[in-house]
Amino acid sequence: MLEINVLVPKTGKPLVMDDTEAVVTGRPFVWAIKNEHPDVDVVGIEFPGGETYFPGSSGPQARCEKLLVNDRATIWSMAPRIGQKNVTKPAKYTVYGKDASGNIVCDIDPMILPTDPP
Repeated sequence: MLEINVLVPKTGKPLVMDDTEAVVTGRPFVWAIKNEHPDVDVVGIEFPGGETYFPGSSGPQARCEKLLVNDRATIWSMAPRIGQKNVTKPAKYTVYGKDASGNIVCDIDPMILPTDPP
């Protein structure tokens, strides 16, 4: 299973590793998040284009937030189908950290490369 590692450093923007690897649509993958920022209590990932990467009880969602436990969080995900085999469709997303009041403390806007399987 693909794992995209995210580090929220003490200062500056979050660092996203392994996000240039293509994720296969319809297969689960995870964001493994480690926090070092003293003000961050919650981490989240959002797809501003509305792509629904996060399974939920009310249907797929474009955003997911997790409370940090021991400065770590895991966010499970599944890339939505593109509808064309062997096609990669880059998607921009935002990784952010929030403080206890819900204010965004840090964020970054990387890309992910979902691909429909052959």
